[in-house]
Amino acid sequence: KYLTAIAAGCWVLTPEYIKECGKEGKWLEEAKFEWNFGENGEELISPPKYWRSRIMDKGVMGKPFYGMKIALFVKHFSEEVRQLLNLGGAEVLYCSSLDTADVLDEHFNSITL
Repeated sequence: KYLTAIAAGCWVLTPEYIKECGKEGKWLEEAKFEWNFGENGEELISPPKYWRSRIMDKGVMGKPFYGMKIALFVKHFSEEVRQLLNLGGAEVLYCSSLDTADVLDEHFNSITL
């Protein structure tokens, strides 16, 4: 869920956000509650902030997987993986076997493996 939120450009907030909103009885500004990896108030690089800002600036073209065409050769796929890749801007094709490689050519025109 964390990676999916980052790929989609969502806010990733600390639990204190919900607590403080409850105390105030309203939704608060998110910025001071954004998750980062610092300790004791120290601000470090925040992947959620980086991708959220990039997507806000560039739109869909700023998504982490924008323009990627991904073929997954799997028998059973995870909905979470599909969601992560799609929300991150990728086009995903699931293939249950290597015999479906012709589908790749039709779907992706040409693909480099």
